Amino acid sequence: MPRTKPPDVRRNDLLDAAEEAFLERGIGATTVDEVVARAGVAKGTFYLYFRSRDELIAAVQRRFGEAFSAQLADAIAKADSWTEKIDSAVRACFHDFTHAKDLHDALFASVTKTENDEFVDTFADLVRTIRELLAAGVEAGAYRVDDVSTTALLLFNCMHGAFDAVWQADEYRDESRIVLATQTLFRRVLGLPDPEPART
Repeated sequence: MPRTKPPDVRRNDLLDAAEEAFLERGIGATTVDEVVARAGVAKGTFYLYFRSRDELIAAVQRRFGEAFSAQLADAIAKADSWTEKIDSAVRACFHDFTHAKDLHDALFASVTKTENDEFVDTFADLVRTIRELLAAGVEAGAYRVDDVSTTALLLFNCMHGAFDAVWQADEYRDESRIVLATQTLFRRVLGLPDPEPART
């Protein structure tokens, strides 16, 4: 007799199945029936974990944001100086964003707050991680920021928009240029010296 999977494992199976379907077919074309078929569970099992398709979408988005945030926090923790912490945050975000571009686009390109009320909360963990870095840097006397919460939100959206631009126009495809420009902007906002220009 097969063993019943623990609830958290079963829930992750459904999230994995939904993620695969979103990548292959897009959110709009993916149904609950397809997700449960991919996960190998009955439709009734789905509703033990999610009240609706929209709640499933929000859960997949949230998991994406949480994983992104964990990787960002790890990069920050490994950096030695406050300047390197902010530079590492930019590099980590760029690396994770570019390596997960297909999934990011599948999860967010066609979804709006009107369709999914939890959409705007997806990257709350990322913004919080940046906010905690800024607050710690201010407390240590390394960063000069008056409004930490607003600055963290602005920096996140600036970074997200800048990296998204890399894939929208050929003139921005130079990855090192985008990363350096973003690091320079962040340093200036925080009252840090500009990074050394790349040697050619």
